[in-house]
Amino acid sequence: MANTSSQIVKILIRYFSLLSVTTTMKNATIVSITASAFTAIALTGCTLTLDAEKLETEISQGLTDQTGLVATDITCPEDQAIEAGNVFACEATLEGGQTLPIQVTQNDDEGNVNWNADEGLNNLRGLISAEALETQIAQGIVEQLGIETTIDCGGPYRVLLTGESFECTATANDGNGESATVQVTAEDDEGNVAWSLN
Repeated sequence: MANTSSQIVKILIRYFSLLSVTTTMKNATIVSITASAFTAIALTGCTLTLDAEKLETEISQGLTDQTGLVATDITCPEDQAIEAGNVFACEATLEGGQTLPIQVTQNDDEGNVNWNADEGLNNLRGLISAEALETQIAQGIVEQLGIETTIDCGGPYRVLLTGESFECTATANDGNGESATVQVTAEDDEGNVAWSLN
């Protein structure tokens, strides 16, 4: 059995350089990105306001934790009075310079808020879902080589613009743990990518 597994891995590695696929990630599903409620209160004069700095920090950390995207800057309006049901916008600047609008809703008059970046994520140029890409690469390898693999592209999301590339890892599911690199390159800013096994 070990010889058969070894042969499969050698075949897998030999054909990796021959395999190249273009796939569309444009219609990848965006999961809801919402922070849990937290209190962010500051006292300005005689009015209770949300602590914009704390809110910006929470959004930045939550965005990275939930999406894998890194914000270089978050800007929320200062002196936002605490008022249940109040909705306002913050803006995240992501690595690479794109901006992401974030909707913030005050849950109560105690400073508890939820934030949501769904609409902004749906409009980001070059947004790629790692899960969708991993599935498509694994299916492509099975279809073209007949070999089951586990693909790891990091994630859960990344922005990949025309001509930019990154690497995923393909690991054979035969128990030997042999792996190869998958080169992913953006063909446009709409989420269409080409990938090849190296």
